[in-house]
Amino acid sequence: MRLMRSDLTWNSVFPLAIVLASVPAGARAETILDSRIDFQGPVSLKIGSGSADVSIKSIYNTGTNPSGSLRIQVWAVQAAKSGKSPDIQGYKVAEIYTKDLSGGADVLGPNQSFDDLDLHLKFRPPTDPTYTSYVLVLEERFANCSRPDHYCGDAYVNVAPSG
Repeated sequence: MRLMRSDLTWNSVFPLAIVLASVPAGARAETILDSRIDFQGPVSLKIGSGSADVSIKSIYNTGTNPSGSLRIQVWAVQAAKSGKSPDIQGYKVAEIYTKDLSGGADVLGPNQSFDDLDLHLKFRPPTDPTYTSYVLVLEERFANCSRPDHYCGDAYVNVAPSG
C-alpha cells in the first residue's frame, strides 16, 4: 500500500529552524514490549519552519491479526531512547494518524505494510532548547492500553541531526 503526503494543522507560527536527521549509524527500530508492528528500513526527518518532513520506508504488521488504529509521532528528547518501555520523556512535536494519510487506512491487516511514506507534518518545537534529539514513535490503539486515549507504543527509532 503506497501512501502520500499529508498535512496536520497547529494554530501557531514558528521561527525558521532546519535540522536534517536520519537513523544514526548502527541504530535500528526497537519494538516495545512484544509488539508485532514495527518500522522496517530507513527513516529520515527534516525539520523546517513550522514543519517536519518524515520519510519511512515501511511500517509492517508481522502478526496474524489486524492492528488497532495507528498513529505516528515525533518526540523531542534530551538523549536517545533505549529499552522496551513505552514511556517517553520529552515533547511531542508532530503527529499523524494513519487514517489521515492520503489513501491511508486506519489499521494494518496481517502481513500488510504501509510503504514509502513521505509525510509533511506541522511541527511544534520544544519549549526547552536542551531537547535536541528526536524519536519517531509508532503507537497502536487497543482496549487494554492503560492510557486515557488507549494508544500505546509499538515501536520507536531514534533519529539524530546529521551533517
